Amino acid sequence: MAGFKKILIGTGLVITSIHSAWASQTSVDEALKAGKLDAAVAAYKKLDGMATKSLEGQLLWARILLAQNDTEEAFELMEPLVEKNPNNADLQFRFGQSAMIMAQKASIFSKMGYAKDGVKAWEAALKLDPNHKDTLNGLIGFHRFAPGIAGGDIDKALEHAKHLKTIDGAAGVASLVGVYQSMDKKDLALKELNQGINDYPQSSRLLFIRAMKHIGDEEWNLAHKDLLDALASAQDEMEKSNALYQLGKVAVKSGENVKQAIEQVSQLMAIEGHRYQQWGNMRLAQLYFADGNVTKASATLKLVDDSDDDDLEDEVKRFKKKIKKVSK
Repeated sequence: MAGFKKILIGTGLVITSIHSAWASQTSVDEALKAGKLDAAVAAYKKLDGMATKSLEGQLLWARILLAQNDTEEAFELMEPLVEKNPNNADLQFRFGQSAMIMAQKASIFSKMGYAKDGVKAWEAALKLDPNHKDTLNGLIGFHRFAPGIAGGDIDKALEHAKHLKTIDGAAGVASLVGVYQSMDKKDLALKELNQGINDYPQSSRLLFIRAMKHIGDEEWNLAHKDLLDALASAQDEMEKSNALYQLGKVAVKSGENVKQAIEQVSQLMAIEGHRYQQWGNMRLAQLYFADGNVTKASATLKLVDDSDDDDLEDEVKRFKKKIKKVSK
């Protein structure tokens, strides 16, 4: 009986250990999905050796490397893992993702090789799991934008987008809209988008897509309404930050809702890891100026680093002249 009790205790410790490792890995995954890279790295460092050496642990580290833009290191980490674990759809997807990013960065002589590796991995992932949404999105993007000589095929993009719609209606609509635009079927794209918003009125992504169309058409009031609705329906910080930034841009372009937009862009700048750091400060400076606060506009403009963005550099130059003109 005592021996049996020891076995039960030992088994319980193993189960507890496995559950703890799984919970820790889940926290890394959740942080990565939320775009909180620092939190993901911190959570990963808490994993024990067994957890980090497992396939799931190595895949988490590869995702961290990708988020850190250490693409080559991520590719080299996953290449042997894929050979040993060819039947893991998530691994095939992430390896394909790293290969596609490498293709964008590589010399003209290496681009095709990486792209082929990426497509091969994604097709393998889709064969393992036909409903793997990340893979479907990856292949839709590839076939939309890659030239035919590299394997791009708009008809395949359409096929994958239609399949995506059967498993995730709103995401499928968003992809179909993009595919129809690439096919220069703008009326069909707009029809699909409006029907999608009717079917999925709480889809922040679809509302944001329509808002961007309104922005392109300089229909500021319509854009403002859709962006407010997109913000209210945002499911994560990425959707929230996208809507907040564009609300600031619309206010700058239209000259309306300026005070509200200052609050919205200020909310954006408080979100960890958002992708609008420089342009967000630019819009905030412009909004302060529109609100009559030239001093605050000038101070905020000094926070903008335009060294890596030609469009932003031009915007800064124009705005500096504007400030200089009213400061005389």
